[in-house]
Amino acid sequence: MALARDIDASPSFPQGYDDRNCVFDDGTAAAISFQYAGGRTEWVFLELAGCGDLWSPGLFARDASAAVYRDLKPYAPHPWNTYVSARAR
Repeated sequence: MALARDIDASPSFPQGYDDRNCVFDDGTAAAISFQYAGGRTEWVFLELAGCGDLWSPGLFARDASAAVYRDLKPYAPHPWNTYVSARAR
């Protein structure tokens, strides 16, 4: 799936990264779940506003690439379209 591949390809934050000050962060985010054979589910959270952080609990923190936003565009409900479209360039 393109979305999973592009999440994995998004750049990782440097070791010791804690948090950034993102002035345009209004708290809008997407929770994405991937379900695997055997019943394992992995959650990925993506900030749609602000810095566009992407993380999975206990696994990684990344800077979401434009490709991730392009992949989400067909699935984005109407209120998210402005967030997803603006970053999908």
